[in-house]
Order: sequence, then C-alpha cells, then structure tokens
Amino acid sequence: MKLVLDNTYTTRVQRHDAIAAAHASGAIVRGVWIDVSLEDAQRNVIERMLSAHGRLLEPNEMARMKDPSGIAPNVLFRTLRDLEPPSDDEGFASLERVPFVRKPTTHGEGARFHVGWQPNATDAWIAEMRSKAAKDGAQFVYCTHEGGPPRCWCRPPLPGLLLAFAEAHGVDLARSVVISSTTVHRKMAEIVGARFEEM
Repeated sequence: MKLVLDNTYTTRVQRHDAIAAAHASGAIVRGVWIDVSLEDAQRNVIERMLSAHGRLLEPNEMARMKDPSGIAPNVLFRTLRDLEPPSDDEGFASLERVPFVRKPTTHGEGARFHVGWQPNATDAWIAEMRSKAAKDGAQFVYCTHEGGPPRCWCRPPLPGLLLAFAEAHGVDLARSVVISSTTVHRKMAEIVGARFEEM
C-alpha cells in the first residue's frame, strides 16, 4: 500500500512525527520537496485566492480565514522566515528536490499598466485619477489600504492588483508592460512576468 501526504511541512519538527510514524509501521519514506521562490509563492497564493473568492480578500477577511485560500502576506513572510528545507538525515529513504515551473499562459492579449504609489489616497485624488483614466479610455484600479507593513496583496511590489485585473479581463501578463519609474514596480513586473518600461 502506498500513501501520499500532501502537506506543507516547513520545519524539521513538523516533519518528525509523520516520518517517525511511518518508520514505526515499517514504511519507506520518500520525500518530494517543491522548491519555489518567494515571488512564485506570492503569485500562487494570490491566484488561489482569486480562484476561490473571485477577488482579493480584505485584511480583516484574511485574518479570519482558516484555509489556504485566505493567506495574508505576513503569513507567507513568517513561513519563509521559519522555513527549514528537508535534509537527508531526517529519515528519508530518498529526497527529491523539484524546482517549481509555472505553466505558460496560452490565451489573452497584453495590456499596458501605468502604475504609481499614493498611500492614504483621498477621495478627491481617487476621483481625479478615475476621471483622467476614463478620458484616456483606460481603467483605474487602486489599493484602498493604509501605508505601513503590507496587510493586503495589492501593495507594491506585491502583484495582487495586476493579477486580479488580468484574471477579470483575460489579460496575458507575459505580453503586458508595466510602466513606472520605481524599482518597486520593476519588481512587481518581474513577479508576474511582464516587461518593465521606465517612465
């Protein structure tokens, strides 16, 4: 009989009991570690959230969530801080490290994203930006949350707004351009695989 434990065992302590129980039953333990970068993990979390909820969740909603579709940015950062990749001396008969590879997008047109950063934006500023966008035949989306440590997935360089827009409008981000003058937005473009163009 073969059993597959599909879980996120991020520390040696978390893995210990499962491996010990398997050995006590006479089982052979083979480990598979999916090696994923922080940037890919961020994108995966956001895409899972959009798939499950159809939108980016608010910080208070994520704080109440008990399943992987509502992970907040600080949870992912904390997981990375505490991460202990598995090693051969933990009792694995074999340990395979598999690099994460994202499937390429095969549909959708590209878009041009003019991005900026305006923390604690006023209603007047938002109305002005929305009016300017409408005159240019564009759409205006923005992060409604306050400055400080990121509590939402729409805070640059976190790519929540780009991914949500692409999901809602069938945009292929690999064919898109992010236009800005900051390294923060350059990083955001890199995360989603878009081209960056200096303003």
